[in-house]
Amino acid sequence: MCRIRKYSKIVFLKNVKKNSHTTIAVWLFYIFGPFSKIIVQKNKKGTNMIIANIKNSLKEVVCIKTKEKHLPNNHYLIKNSEEEIRILHSKVINTRLLKANQMNILHLNECLRLFKEGKNFSQVSEMIGFQTHTIKKLLKISTTNQGDFVKKYKKVCRNCDQYINYVNYIDFQLIAEHLMLYKSKRTRLHSKTIQNKWRDFIRFWKSEVSYYRKNRFNKDFTKRAIKVSAKALVNKFKNLFPNSFCPTPSAVYKCLKSNQFNLSIDILLFLSVGKYHKKTKKVQKSSLKNAVSIHQRPDEANHRLEEGHFELDTVIGQSKDKNCLVTLLDRKTRKLYVILARKTSESVKDALLKMIKINSIKITTLTVDNGSENVRLHEVISNNNLFKCDAYCSYQKGSIENIHRHIRRFIPKGVSMDKFTNKQIYAMSKRINEYLTLINQ
Repeated sequence: MCRIRKYSKIVFLKNVKKNSHTTIAVWLFYIFGPFSKIIVQKNKKGTNMIIANIKNSLKEVVCIKTKEKHLPNNHYLIKNSEEEIRILHSKVINTRLLKANQMNILHLNECLRLFKEGKNFSQVSEMIGFQTHTIKKLLKISTTNQGDFVKKYKKVCRNCDQYINYVNYIDFQLIAEHLMLYKSKRTRLHSKTIQNKWRDFIRFWKSEVSYYRKNRFNKDFTKRAIKVSAKALVNKFKNLFPNSFCPTPSAVYKCLKSNQFNLSIDILLFLSVGKYHKKTKKVQKSSLKNAVSIHQRPDEANHRLEEGHFELDTVIGQSKDKNCLVTLLDRKTRKLYVILARKTSESVKDALLKMIKINSIKITTLTVDNGSENVRLHEVISNNNLFKCDAYCSYQKGSIENIHRHIRRFIPKGVSMDKFTNKQIYAMSKRINEYLTLINQ
């Protein structure tokens, strides 16, 4: 004899005798039809048989095997339709660029489809091409905290042949939010250990910002604070505190973007946002007759292969000023020499001679523009070693034009050059050379 319990279209037979297995199976198949499924469970008291209608089982349940003895199988239900999953995937792709080897929403959906077919983690990992822990991680992220008990009537899983008492829900909206916020989460410094590492650098940063705010208008060029790049601050911190942890410039910019430590950006340089309007001018004849075209300059100068190849230019304050700055730059070492001089060609020639004498400079080639102040430079440099840019093409000596940006941090445009002395100009050039050395470490 056996005891029969009936739950909806599931029949549970307890303590079935060994000889009556076949007879009962035929009888139940005859009653329930060809869609019945027999589950045999053996124990000490006897054999239990479960005959369930497959049509009554949860068709959309995803059954995933685990290594836990008390819970060998986890059951999941997907909350999203196929159309919603495709929309979420396209939304993620439009928001951020995923790497080629990064698991996305469609990959996870394909994993769940394979789990429905009865595949385990290792088989799914081989078929999809992602590691097992990656699949488990995304599955954990996409699982909601709220599951559901199947209380109304018991259902049987088609894969593991066990009752489904509890199901977890998978929401692809959670994995979409995770992928879209992944980049910003990486920039945040959640760990207290990492925050303690940054403590010395943050203290240094705040002291530099405080010094900048107090001394940015200081008339003494040796004490005046100027805006610098993050790389310059990082290298300065390395030199001052070699034993302390120092972040990379990219890590500093990520920290500033996330605003994790509320660091001020007053001290940082910004890109120019002004619009450049090209002015068309009539090309006139070059006023430098004793110079060679820049197109004939040797490769040693063009490719910065050796020292001794210089560029010369002038920096003007106001149009009514009597004085200007004469700047001289080595193309290879980027070392800058500056001196005050009159705007005349004779004064520029004397200024060049003075810089050569004071600093013991050996000039192999010299590149200048077509300004009238450079007419007499051939008296200092031989004609074969003096090169001129094309008309209205000062960008051809871009190294020295770029250095003028650093000069403008100390002397903005529109400020008269007559109120400065050579001592102040020398202090300024020293600060600029130190800064260039710092960022090129």
